[in-house]
Amino acid sequence: MNGSEDTNHDLGFSVCAVPTPGRTNTLACNYNPSASIDDGSCILPDGCSNISACNLDLIAACDDGNCEYTTCARCTYPDATNYDLALTLDDGSCLFEMPADCQSDFNDDHIVNAADLLFFLGTFRSTSAP
Repeated sequence: MNGSEDTNHDLGFSVCAVPTPGRTNTLACNYNPSASIDDGSCILPDGCSNISACNLDLIAACDDGNCEYTTCARCTYPDATNYDLALTLDDGSCLFEMPADCQSDFNDDHIVNAADLLFFLGTFRSTSAP
């Protein structure tokens, strides 16, 4: 054979791809891009499956992206005055009753926080300075 001869020979048949069964629906949570024949095992989004969501659906097999986190979020600390047993997510809004004679509440706002510490430090510094 010299360099000018055609080396591609058609043998009269073609190679057929073997079908790959699987999930061909692109919306399915278990979609298989390699599948060429749908085998009926697609799992479509059917509810919220995030354990932290307010609308968790315990029987959802595939998350539908519609989880929400606000309707069950408020105070979940039992000692707070606004505690709600039905809520599941704490949003940091708990309120606590302070005794009327709370010695740490220097500014009398019924909350002991950084403002009271700053008030204390400011008072201590002004009366104790040389």
